[in-house]
Amino acid sequence: MRVNVLVLDDVFDLGLSAVLDAFQTANELTEMSGLAVPRFDVKIAGVRRAVKTSQGLAVPLNATGWGAPDCVVVPAIGFKMPGPLEAALARPDIQDAAALLRRSIALS
Repeated sequence: MRVNVLVLDDVFDLGLSAVLDAFQTANELTEMSGLAVPRFDVKIAGVRRAVKTSQGLAVPLNATGWGAPDCVVVPAIGFKMPGPLEAALARPDIQDAAALLRRSIALS
């Protein structure tokens, strides 16, 4: 299964790590058990060239583009309080991500 993890600036570090670790663990357990099921092909994607987490860590993005995923996972951004969250949701990168997701849904 092709999975795009859509990472936005200020992504919640633990949320991103948990998503990536879960898919990696699933792939490792599947391989170890010998089950004949497809692996998760996980691509870290973004709507900008560079992304940083809410703690300031750089996230390496897949340079091959969006592709045609079977599933998209969007980890939460690291804003919890109403004012900063509202400002973040109005950012151009967030608006571009929403438009990308709407187009992806329309194509499926």
